[in-house]
Amino acid sequence: MSEVQIPLGGTAPPETAPRPFLEVTDLWLQVHRMSEVFFAREAGRASAANTIVSILILSVVSAILSLAASALQGPVDTSWLPPEYSEYSQTLATDNLGCTLCTSFFGTLLFFYAANTLTYVGARLLGGRGDFTTQAYLESLYRVPIGIVSSLLALVPIVGGLLKLVLWVLQLVYDVRAVKAAHDTTTGRAVAAVLAPVAAILVLVCVAVAILGASIMELIGNLSTGI
Repeated sequence: MSEVQIPLGGTAPPETAPRPFLEVTDLWLQVHRMSEVFFAREAGRASAANTIVSILILSVVSAILSLAASALQGPVDTSWLPPEYSEYSQTLATDNLGCTLCTSFFGTLLFFYAANTLTYVGARLLGGRGDFTTQAYLESLYRVPIGIVSSLLALVPIVGGLLKLVLWVLQLVYDVRAVKAAHDTTTGRAVAAVLAPVAAILVLVCVAVAILGASIMELIGNLSTGI
């Protein structure tokens, strides 16, 4: 397999035909070299098919590594079960593994497209002129290798936690570069579009916490009244 060279500059006209998928996998190995110039040139080679195949591969790998991480943590604790239900412990362990696989696989797939949708809406509202296919393709080029490394780090929780934070910051930098190239917009607007999903999630979490807190306080008030 020949290595695909990432263009760092130059005036040669960019290619517009989608890459063969094997060339996309070569690009994953060069994730550390993805500059703004690279994203700008690669935007014309966007392919929805390459994007979905890439994210499916990431979903499968993430699911397998999540299962491995669960296995390293040891069997499911069933000591809380009454003795008469001890025969269900194996079923519980099997169900837990199946749940881990499904959650990781579908969670990775849905999160990628949901996050991209929110970013795309934000970019368009801020004057971006790109399309969703281009944005998602550019983001898949680095999210797949970063996602795989992040899943591997889950196998070493203590050290992995710190390194995953570094990867998250790196991913944000690449998010800005990709959105900037996909929508032909300024760095400031790209940053705003990338942070829009984060802000939306924080707002939803705050609302959920506020509703939960109000419900708990109401419950405590009702119990106090009853006493």
